[in-house]
Amino acid sequence: MNLIQKIFLSNKYFIVLFLIGIAVTSLIISAFNTSYLYVNDMVKELTSGLPCHAIVFYSNNDHPWILEKTVSNKLGRDEVKQYLNIYVESYSLPNGFSINDFKYNYSSQLVLMYFPGLNEKYVTTSGVIVGLPSGSYNSRAKIIIDNRSFTDLVFVRSDIVDDVLDKAFSHTTNISITPSHQHSPYTDIYKYIYEAQTSFSPLFTLYILVGDKQTFIDLATYADKHFEKYPLRIMSREISFTSNTFSIRSYTENISSGKLLLTILWFHAQKMITGLSVEASENRIKSVLKDLTSISQCVTGIFKDYLSLRLQEARDVEKFIRIFSALSILPSLTVIYLTTTRVPTVLVSTMRKIIALVRIRGISIKKIRNQLLFTMIIWITIGSIIGIFTGSLLSEILYIGKFDQTIYFNLLNSAFDPLIIISSFVAVLILITASFYSTFKNISKIQPREFTRPSIFAELPLIKKGLSRGSILLLLLSIYYIIRATEIVSPAKLLAIREPNTTIIIGAILLFILEPIMIYFGPVILIYSITKLLASYPDKLSSMISWIAKAVSRKYHILASRLIMLKPARIALLIVLGTFSTGIVLGGLVGMDSVNLLYDHISISMSGGVDNVVVKQIDFTNTSNIYKDVEDASEYINGSYTYALFLIDIRSIYGSIKPIELSKGAMVLPVWIMFIPGNFSKIVEINSALGYGFDFREAIKQVENDPGKAIFIANINAMKEREEEIIAEPISGNAYIKLDNQLLANIDIVGTARNIPAVGYIANPIITHSSYFSSMSIGVVSAQIKLIYPTSTGLIMNIMNLEKFVKNKNLTNEFLRGYLFIFVKGSVDKTLTSKGYNVLNFKGMQKNIDKAKQFMVIGFNNYLSTGISLFIVALIFISILTYTIIFENLYAYTLMRARGVPSSSVYRLCVSEALSMSIISVLPGIIIGLFLGYALFNVSFESYAFYAPIGVENVYGVSYILSISLNSLISILIILLLPIILSYIIVKITYKRVVREAIMLLGSHV
Repeated sequence: MNLIQKIFLSNKYFIVLFLIGIAVTSLIISAFNTSYLYVNDMVKELTSGLPCHAIVFYSNNDHPWILEKTVSNKLGRDEVKQYLNIYVESYSLPNGFSINDFKYNYSSQLVLMYFPGLNEKYVTTSGVIVGLPSGSYNSRAKIIIDNRSFTDLVFVRSDIVDDVLDKAFSHTTNISITPSHQHSPYTDIYKYIYEAQTSFSPLFTLYILVGDKQTFIDLATYADKHFEKYPLRIMSREISFTSNTFSIRSYTENISSGKLLLTILWFHAQKMITGLSVEASENRIKSVLKDLTSISQCVTGIFKDYLSLRLQEARDVEKFIRIFSALSILPSLTVIYLTTTRVPTVLVSTMRKIIALVRIRGISIKKIRNQLLFTMIIWITIGSIIGIFTGSLLSEILYIGKFDQTIYFNLLNSAFDPLIIISSFVAVLILITASFYSTFKNISKIQPREFTRPSIFAELPLIKKGLSRGSILLLLLSIYYIIRATEIVSPAKLLAIREPNTTIIIGAILLFILEPIMIYFGPVILIYSITKLLASYPDKLSSMISWIAKAVSRKYHILASRLIMLKPARIALLIVLGTFSTGIVLGGLVGMDSVNLLYDHISISMSGGVDNVVVKQIDFTNTSNIYKDVEDASEYINGSYTYALFLIDIRSIYGSIKPIELSKGAMVLPVWIMFIPGNFSKIVEINSALGYGFDFREAIKQVENDPGKAIFIANINAMKEREEEIIAEPISGNAYIKLDNQLLANIDIVGTARNIPAVGYIANPIITHSSYFSSMSIGVVSAQIKLIYPTSTGLIMNIMNLEKFVKNKNLTNEFLRGYLFIFVKGSVDKTLTSKGYNVLNFKGMQKNIDKAKQFMVIGFNNYLSTGISLFIVALIFISILTYTIIFENLYAYTLMRARGVPSSSVYRLCVSEALSMSIISVLPGIIIGLFLGYALFNVSFESYAFYAPIGVENVYGVSYILSISLNSLISILIILLLPIILSYIIVKITYKRVVREAIMLLGSHV
């Protein structure tokens, strides 16, 4: 190693290049891995609810129960969690058959099928005959085939066999078949075989489905001896994937032996959903299925691949997530570019004396440049390699919140993808290379005589006083970003102005053009403008530093600020690093807190914090039956509960009723009434923001405690959108409802609310039967958030008012219909559905909200990755700078001691200088970070999933507000205190050496 290499490689400032390599690579790896984790979770969720993962088939001349033994070794591989075998055999019946009194004397086909569990619970006999649609379900049947009589059978209508098979499958596997599944694998097997036979077989086909294995063996053995085998056709689906396309080809497979074994498969998800990408999972599934169907002297194939079909749903989402992740790291890469491109020039400025000394020894500029380039590449490469490991760890911690060894190694495996590695190293080199030109230019200017010049003369050329035109433009954009984030002005607001003039329209168009820049680069522009403003006016910066230093050293605070300003380029770099890192970290943390709060409010508005809602349509003419319905349902509820009653169709029921008449003279007619008991708010969480200008939660409590109170429900914005302005503004005050001249209720309307509590349960029963509420879906990347809001007016009243409405002799309609809703915090026994109740579970809705929330924080994770990486760089830079300034100021400290300044005063001066640098580097970032926590998401609030004619704020009363959790507050304290503590420790450890050096230096001048 030559002299120049030793000088550059051993320079403590070059550690910053090592940290930059870590920072850039960590950011890129973290962004890729975060998107992979999100897609992987989405894939697992998509595949977790499948009734099975795949169905494969095998066929040769052996009976299925014999073939089963042959393929058992294949099915015993690690990826297969469990499997279930179905037997099928086909024979020709040349003399026909007869069922009870029905005789079919023509040549026919007999298909025997064995479905485990078919007769264990739902059919208590040896089998099921699938008959014509005219047959009766569950009737006894006698079948005669070739003079053999089978009497212990059940005749099932072919149009309801699906239900029988679904129940048998659920009984056997304990897997419920939900509406999203449509049918069980049992039903799919029967239907595809039935469709193939109907399409290709000219014979009438008789199907005998049995659930007992021995019964099937007996029937098949008898048939094999007495009848000829008949080719069996089945419909299969071949799935093919390429990098850009996905296709399904249905084809018919001819099973010439007439003997078929179908195997329903369930895989271990963690072994099949691998590689943290959809394509890798698809390849894994394809590989396993290919191996399972590779058996010699056997016709094999894939009957149906449920898992791959479901993965296709994630393919498009994965593409979007990757594009979004790539876009979301652009601002972060810009931040790193703005900070790291300053580093080489500052490093060279600190080494001007050393480079001048090397030039005195006759070493050429070219050689110095080459060795500098070599040193930079060495440090950055080492940092980038470590960044692969730290980036994987960072993405896991930020996304999951904890360390999991298995996930970490999966992420590392993904991170070592050649494309990602190349992208990371290229990005690092581009960022550093961007500053090479100015750096090499500065090296060329270093002359040997500069060895005797003070270091400040090397740094002053790097600082430009005042703002350039470009800086002024960025500052103006920053001001607009602040205005835009606080919603003082926005393109939408300008266009919302009635009868806008040409100037306003042109302005709105220009602002719309700026919108993508503000969304992606607004925070970067804001922070850069602030740091540029601070660095461009050193006198103002010196005054700020002096004011901070005054807290530690009142007597020498001005001297402390002047000593700091002797290092202008390093201080400017420190401010850039500190402000960017702290601002982005806090912006990400506070932004995540605010997003979480927003979605939590949406969740409360929709679910009311309950787990299940039990629904039943009821008749209000007999109220005693209603309370009995509640009591009956409670026997199936495990947990706490409350209920509400909906009386609907008020207009048709009370034909001559007068509208609600307020004392002010306004009249409105409620279309429905929601009656609540006294414990409603104790079980159901209430969103206070639903009320127009009042606390909705407190109003609900008033209604619970006082039958004379009521809340009027009218979504004014929804009515305006539908051009049905029943009321133009919220109403409140004393009111009465009359039926002709009879007073039904004298109430005090507390206020008008935009929605009802826990409105999510309304979607299923009421929207289906009426137009009182409307619903729209907002898509947020594989998630759907429902916006459910009233399109008609209603009332929330105390349940004690119910009798006044339902027991009135003057009613024009005797049938009062409505709904009973029971809100449950806990579980509900599924058997309640057989009693005429509908049970709605909010887990699916909550999953959608959680997925949307998770997607929204991906961008914040990238900001956090960047901020944390840069903050570590800033801490190291602060440490190095604190350490070096003590020795650079050694002569000044010695002169002060020589003039009789106490050691304690010199020590305070040293401490004040170090602490002032630390504080000035992070304080602007903390202030900006708190603002960015609000601005980062609020600027794009309408752009990401919330733009709708009736927005989320109008529906649920929630808006994006600044929220700071306890963890974020602790983070703010750590960010503020860590540099201060670190600087103080370095000063405390180093100061004793400074004193000794000072004494020695003082002695040498005596």
